[in-house]
Amino acid sequence: MSADATDEFPVSSIPAANVSSVPLRSPLRYPGGKSWLIPHLRTWLSQLTERPTIFLEPFCGGATASLLAIAEDYADRAEMVELDGSIAAFWTCVLEHPDELCERIESFHPDSESVDQLLGDTGDTILDSAFRTLIRNRTSRAGIIANGAALLRSGENGRGLESRWYPQTLINRIRDIQHNRHRLSIECGDGLAQLNQYAGKPKTVIFVDPPYTMGSKQPGRRLYSYNEIDHAALFEILAASNGEFLMTYNADPHVSELVQQYEFTAVRVAVKTAHATVRNELVITRQRIDL
Repeated sequence: MSADATDEFPVSSIPAANVSSVPLRSPLRYPGGKSWLIPHLRTWLSQLTERPTIFLEPFCGGATASLLAIAEDYADRAEMVELDGSIAAFWTCVLEHPDELCERIESFHPDSESVDQLLGDTGDTILDSAFRTLIRNRTSRAGIIANGAALLRSGENGRGLESRWYPQTLINRIRDIQHNRHRLSIECGDGLAQLNQYAGKPKTVIFVDPPYTMGSKQPGRRLYSYNEIDHAALFEILAASNGEFLMTYNADPHVSELVQQYEFTAVRVAVKTAHATVRNELVITRQRIDL
């Protein structure tokens, strides 16, 4: 298949959303986040033939899709799965220990000394892990949590480590999530295993945003601590389930081959990166969305 094989897929009539035009509900500024996808998610969810009982997000990360599905009442409940224990600990504390987490956020001031001390802390309670994860996320370049990620230097408007630290905004987002915490759950585990368990269950829909590690560029390898995934098995599980899903991937010939092999549908979306370059993403579904 040629390098431009993804051009065979039509360009979506729905443009990628500008971050400033959509609600930001997650406290994490997750690398590879899906705020740009919100208009597609809304269109897909609104066109389902029946209301989902379960919205499954097996690679939840920043959980943009799950928070959208519940906050805008597209599904009864969202079940999030995350293999990275530090991310899973964060979401567990958001759902189960919000007061303690908000207290730490309110009292913390991110300067080089306090951040170095916190990230070197060996505290092993789930709250310790959750707060370290949040601080690493909000003070590292591009929000990267993986080992070796560099901390912000000059940052936004020269504010350095404080550039992405908005304590009241973070607290407000956590409090907003609390309104629906009985409809949200998080499990630390293998997304593919959970996908295999849930795929095909009645009134279950799935949002799949796997680590982008297929093809030549493989940005997921530097962005995430856990980035190994059997991409062919992922497509096979979805194909065998006969259930509804929406999946995103980087536009790559290897991905295109799998889309065509399993007779899924896909559209291309041009997404502007933080460095003002444009990359092409594929939005993949079983049934074509009426765009």
